[in-house]
Amino acid sequence: MDYEIPAGTGMFLQAYAFASNPAVHVRIDGGGWVDFGYGIMPTGIGAPVVDAVDVAVVGPRGELDQALVVASKSWLPHRFRSETGWFSNLKKHLGHRVEVARNALSAAAKALVSTKSDVSSSPASLDEVPRHWGGEQYQRLRNARGLSLLDTAELASDLDSSLPPVTKDHIHRLERGATPRVPQLVERLDAVLGADGRTCTAEVTDIQSAGRFTEVTFPTYWVGPVWVQFLRAGQAENDSATLLWSPWHKRLTISDGVVVTTRRSEPSMPPLRVELASGWRVHAGVGVHPRAVDVNEGWGLISREVGFPVLSYYFSVVEQAMRAPRRDS
Repeated sequence: MDYEIPAGTGMFLQAYAFASNPAVHVRIDGGGWVDFGYGIMPTGIGAPVVDAVDVAVVGPRGELDQALVVASKSWLPHRFRSETGWFSNLKKHLGHRVEVARNALSAAAKALVSTKSDVSSSPASLDEVPRHWGGEQYQRLRNARGLSLLDTAELASDLDSSLPPVTKDHIHRLERGATPRVPQLVERLDAVLGADGRTCTAEVTDIQSAGRFTEVTFPTYWVGPVWVQFLRAGQAENDSATLLWSPWHKRLTISDGVVVTTRRSEPSMPPLRVELASGWRVHAGVGVHPRAVDVNEGWGLISREVGFPVLSYYFSVVEQAMRAPRRDS
């Protein structure tokens, strides 16, 4: 959807979601920033509130999504599996609710079908990247959030009680350009300030190898972008790797030094497992890596059995749409 933002005031766009962790992309032509949240916007908030359904446009679809084609031939409910015109039949059942079903079925099909991304030709470099913003940018963001030094320190300390607490002095020194003196200071500040990884590119140290698998443990509180860099000892030839974040997996074609990024969507997620061929190792971290290739798309379920609750949820949405009263206009 496209919408013109009023100058000087900004706007709130309210939408409705039925699937967990949907990916939302916003592009602003010109300067600005975007925050995300959930709940119903109150009246009299001081800025326009726009209902997304009033301005959303469903784009034309010349052909079926490939994931839907695969799903229709293999595991869609039996009532549609054996029919070549299964989607047309689905339309007859749903009437004007067809987009609800299409979205649910497409999400379910894509969840099962993992695509392979070739990132081997992406720019790679072993040069170090800045670990954090540094200096007064932290202070400006903290002030914009309406947080005092003490508030920020307390919120950062509460994120992980196993780490040394953050003090006002730690943050004050960082804002004045000093080197952080407490573990995971910039990572915790990024989380408290709601910066979604844009203030730091911090490497994690909890990486364990076991055979062809490498396990990466990210900070328990972290929600946002994470990155993995693939490194090879000896002859640098392209190879395959798989990211496994149960119940999801993503297949890759990699080269020496390439960096990929995806997202950790909730604190309860298990460690990331990386399946590698012999001779490969990884570096990993949190935050926005300037050379990382986005591989958020194309993840699939490790198996239908492992992901059965996910598939059951998607199909429950379709079933509810089928049983709802039909709309004739």
